[in-house]
Amino acid sequence: MRVLIAPDSFKGSISATDAAETIARGWRKVRPDDELIIRPLADGGEGTLEALHHRHGGTYQSVSIFTPDDQEIQSQWLLLDDGTAVVELAAASGLPLMQSLAPLTAHTYGFGQLLRAAAADPRTQRIVATVGGSASTDGGVGALKALGVKFLDSSGEEILAGGIGLLKLTVIDIHQLISTPPGGVLLLTDVTNPLLGEKGAARVFAPQKGANESEILILEEALAHFSHISGGDALSPGSGAAGGTAFGLHALWGSEITSGSKFIFSALGIADEVGSADLIITGEGSLDSQSFDGKVIGSLSSLTQKAGKTLWAIVGVNNSPHLPEALSTVISLTDCAGNSNSAYKEAERWLEVAGRDAALLYVEGN
Repeated sequence: MRVLIAPDSFKGSISATDAAETIARGWRKVRPDDELIIRPLADGGEGTLEALHHRHGGTYQSVSIFTPDDQEIQSQWLLLDDGTAVVELAAASGLPLMQSLAPLTAHTYGFGQLLRAAAADPRTQRIVATVGGSASTDGGVGALKALGVKFLDSSGEEILAGGIGLLKLTVIDIHQLISTPPGGVLLLTDVTNPLLGEKGAARVFAPQKGANESEILILEEALAHFSHISGGDALSPGSGAAGGTAFGLHALWGSEITSGSKFIFSALGIADEVGSADLIITGEGSLDSQSFDGKVIGSLSSLTQKAGKTLWAIVGVNNSPHLPEALSTVISLTDCAGNSNSAYKEAERWLEVAGRDAALLYVEGN
């Protein structure tokens, strides 16, 4: 029997690679003779570099960057053998890098530093940038500053960092914006939300970054003002990704926005893996309504249904009241552990238990 084990990362708890290998370890305790294929996945957010490196290799390039709250750290981007530079926003401007949440002032400057380093490398032919997991709602202005754009107020001074600074924006000067590589820049998004509105960057995602109701309104106004000054399309699908970073890079650097999961599935050959598997096991930290909107589980669900295959999921917590037809079994680490705290802090332990339980369920059903 051939089992494809292809989870996303359990954000803040365990990486996709470690999750896949731990599930496999639990499965082997019950069915040691099965062929297990390990394929860590990502959707354009945290873990994309890891997933591509696991399959295609490449070399990591280190860069000193600033986090969203101005700590200086070492981060990295990935150079693949074909000249593709993979840059992950979460590695420079992600929520886990923050010492404390700062919804109005957190910025994406560090992500821009990674992009600049990748674009300046003579080996780079194109950039694939993952825009998910952001700690800020600055419309990508921080990243664009690092790329050479000047954002000025009515006095000709640089605006403040973060979304709050956009309220004072008067002039955008792109004369020193660095050029993209020959093959351009592709933005991988893990959501389809627009920049503005009820499903926009501020209203949907800013609360996860610490914003209260009044701060959400400030950020919505700030992004709307940025949209007006830049002339970009605030309603285009995916433009709200990473606090509007996709919007800013598309409007001012000419970057193309696409589905992260579809790109990564293609790059990793997941359709072929699904076609040759007898069972597919995926997973993520929290299964909820967003899981089926451009995320790994939703994309795998569609793929397995088309292929007539069986999909199971192992998740940290199951908060989804409705499951697609293709997803027939869900095992929750919270149920295995008895509480969410233990499931989060001891993810490796409970993923192995869940892998074993999945194999037992399979034996019982066959």
